[in-house]
Amino acid sequence: MSTGKKLETQINNFFKHLQIQDRTFWFHQFPDAARCMGRLPKRPADFIFCHKGITTLLDPKELKQGQRINIKSRLSQLPKMRQFLYTENSRAFFFVHVLENSTFYLIDAATIPDNVKSVVLENGYPALHAALGEII
Repeated sequence: MSTGKKLETQINNFFKHLQIQDRTFWFHQFPDAARCMGRLPKRPADFIFCHKGITTLLDPKELKQGQRINIKSRLSQLPKMRQFLYTENSRAFFFVHVLENSTFYLIDAATIPDNVKSVVLENGYPALHAALGEII
């Protein structure tokens, strides 16, 4: 299993646990378009969840090391995520895990300027549940 899939599994398990505890929380994990060999269109993110009237797209990314993430190669879903942001009560985040220091970062898709090539990873969280807790 690739490291990115491990992160998706961790998030899925966290969301399942949260859904049992809080009936106002709902989530869905989109099927992987690459695994379907082109039969499905590319999705804007891996997860969508709704909590207390706010709908959020979440796309996890995993880096081996570094403090920057490349927009063009790693955040290719940004245009589709921005279309989603035009709907009411919606938001979109990239969820980045840097394996080197085991730190988690949230990047709000609405705050990424059009003309930048990479985003600096700032204000990291030491654990997955601490980072996701900030947006739920």
